[in-house]
Amino acid sequence: MTEFLCDLFSALAGHAVGACFAWGFFKRRLAADKALAAVRQEFDQKLAATREKFDQKLAAAREKFERDLAAAQNRRNTQSASFYALILKTELSQEWIKIRTQVEFMKANDRLAGSLREEETLSVRTYLSHYECVAMAIKEGVIDKELYWKLFGGAFVRAWEGLGDYVEALRKTENRSGLYKEFQALATETEPEHPHDEES
Repeated sequence: MTEFLCDLFSALAGHAVGACFAWGFFKRRLAADKALAAVRQEFDQKLAATREKFDQKLAAAREKFERDLAAAQNRRNTQSASFYALILKTELSQEWIKIRTQVEFMKANDRLAGSLREEETLSVRTYLSHYECVAMAIKEGVIDKELYWKLFGGAFVRAWEGLGDYVEALRKTENRSGLYKEFQALATETEPEHPHDEES
């Protein structure tokens, strides 16, 4: 009987020790879960705060970009209108009409292949430079090509016709391979719909 009681007591003691270990493990696990939940909550709060600040900065940056874009577009529109006005003023002036008439006469009579007087050379260079500036403005988007082409496309293409050999000779003489390249590229890459319907 005594032996039985001893065995029973030993068994109960063993279960008690096991229960104590289990309870201790459970308490430690519970504490760890609470700590982890607290860390996760703190992280989520910081993440939410960071995301909110980022969203605010992103919205501010987007708003500034849209303002700057609108301002740039307004400046570009103003530049475009100014450039069109300058083109019209230039090409309607008596001086330009004189230059254009002189160059067209030289082209029609093959005068460009020979020696030119100083006045004639100046007229041709002014003529070429004007259209080079126009071509560069179109390339850079300062003026709209489609609109310009509707107004002046035929005159622009005709302006280049007959000048290719003269420009090539200038490029060799001055050792400038890119001389009037924008004028040439624009005049030769696209044909206007009605190249001979516009006023010259």
